[in-house]
Amino acid sequence: PGYASYALRAKRLVDPAYLSCSLHRGVGNFFARRHALLPEDLENAVLLRIAVPPSANVLCVACDAGARVRDEDEVLLPRSSVLLVESVRPRRAADLASVHEVDARLLVEE
Repeated sequence: PGYASYALRAKRLVDPAYLSCSLHRGVGNFFARRHALLPEDLENAVLLRIAVPPSANVLCVACDAGARVRDEDEVLLPRSSVLLVESVRPRRAADLASVHEVDARLLVEE
């Protein structure tokens, strides 16, 4: 998603659109870095790792052989998903290729 590091000061993030995710960290890393031309472009890049409870209503594109994009393994979270930020690991300034890493949990209405 397009969350810049400054948005992570909030404990809850709400995305009004569908939230495209991948089952693979490498895909998330690619999308977190894809617009970076210079190392300083990564200063606001974020990699979200989202815990999704089994009761969540998601669309598993990766589960449908006809819709699946090879090596992407996409899962779509519903519109207006609410994520609870549980931890933030700031990027390592000495590592020019690093990004901020965030652990979050999808909140579902019971």
